[in-house]
Amino acid sequence: MNKSRRLLACALGACAISLLASNAFGQANKFYVKFDLGGSIAEDVDLEEFFGESVAGGDVELEPGFRFGIAGGFWVTDWFAPELEFGGVMNSIDRFGGSSAVDATFSQFPLMVNAKFQLPNRTIVTPYAGAGVGFSTAVLSADYMQLGNTYLDGDEADMVFCWQAFAGIRFALAEDIGLSLEYRFLAADSPSWESDYSFNTTTDRVRFGESKVQSLSIAFDFRF
Repeated sequence: MNKSRRLLACALGACAISLLASNAFGQANKFYVKFDLGGSIAEDVDLEEFFGESVAGGDVELEPGFRFGIAGGFWVTDWFAPELEFGGVMNSIDRFGGSSAVDATFSQFPLMVNAKFQLPNRTIVTPYAGAGVGFSTAVLSADYMQLGNTYLDGDEADMVFCWQAFAGIRFALAEDIGLSLEYRFLAADSPSWESDYSFNTTTDRVRFGESKVQSLSIAFDFRF
């Protein structure tokens, strides 16, 4: 009788330990961090103002560039996670307003709050998608930009509203490590920058139209 009770107590203890361990493991794998790096293609941006120069019908033509990102989130369920993300997208300017007298870069540094959804399954491949809103720091970094009789050099920043949508496929490398291929579409409002001084102009402002950037990146994540 005593032996049976001891066996039953041992069995119940083992079950309790297993349950606590599995619960702790599940809790430990709800948080995650993610890093991504890839390339970006930006659509042409309207050139809406350049220190009073005529810019009617002018565009800012952007070359392919690159992006990076870092994000962290928490799986509230096995299919939904809120996520905070910071990233950067940089594209060199090829031409603006019809002028090729340019050596400059247009960059976006968005800070986003995302809603991320995944499709749980029993394989190592998990599709996911999501969307987010936030604010982007739009940076115009110019070594030289000239249009007509007006030129610009220096770095200026403006903060604008932005939103994004993304989708990807995650491959589980281990229980808590994954590698993903991720597509992202980022749209940001029109930024403007003011110069501390101007050269024979009627205004002191540069203004671009709304920007749209598509990117494809490789992402690495770790759950803990």
